[in-house]
Amino acid sequence: MMRNLGIAVVMLCFAAVVGLLVIVTPDNALVRLFRTSITDTADARIITGPYPVEKDFRILQAAGIRKIISLLNPAIYYEDVLLQKEKQLALNYGMEVVNYPMGSILGQKFGSAYEGSAAAAAREAAGTGSKVYLHCYLGVHRVQAVLDRLPKEASEAAGTYNQRQGERNTTALTSDAADSAYRSGDYDNVIALLTSQQTLSPDQRILLGWAYFRKNDMANARRSFQEVSHQDDRHEGASVGLGYVALREGNIRIAERHFLTATAIRSDDGEAWSGLGLVHFRLGQHTLAKAELNRALELNPDAAESREILAKLTGRGSATPPAPAR
Repeated sequence: MMRNLGIAVVMLCFAAVVGLLVIVTPDNALVRLFRTSITDTADARIITGPYPVEKDFRILQAAGIRKIISLLNPAIYYEDVLLQKEKQLALNYGMEVVNYPMGSILGQKFGSAYEGSAAAAAREAAGTGSKVYLHCYLGVHRVQAVLDRLPKEASEAAGTYNQRQGERNTTALTSDAADSAYRSGDYDNVIALLTSQQTLSPDQRILLGWAYFRKNDMANARRSFQEVSHQDDRHEGASVGLGYVALREGNIRIAERHFLTATAIRSDDGEAWSGLGLVHFRLGQHTLAKAELNRALELNPDAAESREILAKLTGRGSATPPAPAR
């Protein structure tokens, strides 16, 4: 009897070890039955999905993701293991991980911090100007709890679940390729990719406008930004683009109007503040320009353009209007 009991204990321990190994390797056949896949919306700013394994990081990098909002709970052993792996992968791929722990197992929430973490994660997702990836373990319950707390405008910027086992549609793949080409400085390829499509989303038109801008084709850049502005006169990205086009063409007052519009629509747009600072520098309003450029740097400490203009402001030199590092 003792021998049988010993065998049973060994088998239980073995099953527990195997179960743990399955859980800490999310990209296995069993877990894939329950995981969602990365959302498949070309112009979504908030992309959602399950815990990202390394191949997912390549997809996220191509989609322009720089910040990951993780809802894993380090109080759960296997989620802590995964969170540490995720942070290392994010470091390798040039991304940042912010963690808002939410306790949930098979959809059953636990822990007093659940609601507070969900609200904080929603604020983080809504307040980040660039694309973010929001995830929990399976990409279902905790993610949905955060999405339910997003303000309306941010909720509209979130992707919808793609149930096609991780495949991305043609439009999304084109956007990913265009984003990647833009970051590598291949503006001709950006233009070729996007102009080959019959219809473009607002974000695709904005990217096309910046590709034309970088090619110094101001007429087409203006047209791309205006097409977005005509559809949505409160699209701050279109106002920023039109501001930089006007600035490049020497239309300072028109540029000022566009940048003021952008900051009124969204007060945390660092690119708009940088452009506004350059406008007021050009107009000789140096005190105002300095405050605006410092505001731009508060919002984006890595904004080399704003730092360069501030240096020129201090030296009373001339400044050439830069394009934001989009």
